[in-house]
Amino acid sequence: MGKSKILIQIDTDNHASTFDSIVAIDSGVDRLITHAGVGDQDIEAIVHGGIFTRGPKDLKSTAIFIGGSDVEKVERLLTKVRSSFFGPMKTSVLSDPNGSNTTAAAAVLCVQKHIQ
Repeated sequence: MGKSKILIQIDTDNHASTFDSIVAIDSGVDRLITHAGVGDQDIEAIVHGGIFTRGPKDLKSTAIFIGGSDVEKVERLLTKVRSSFFGPMKTSVLSDPNGSNTTAAAAVLCVQKHIQ
């Protein structure tokens, strides 16, 4: 049996987004770990806590999601998450500040349906 699918939700706002948490749960994660009010100084400990608990082959069942209303801060945290990885010790990462990336992707899909 494989490892549980874990999503580590990092949010720059004072409260982790309920919307993002529900979407994560509905997408089929087994465990959701949320961190709110995250700043630059917090990232390495959160990432290392997530990657050192599993071997490289099991990290495919761990992912990190970064959200929040401050786009620049989310982008900065994304860079810090990536720099906390090394060698095979890394997970998938998605950043979606204020829903901008997923909204943009949905808009592109909708436009494609009408121009093909």
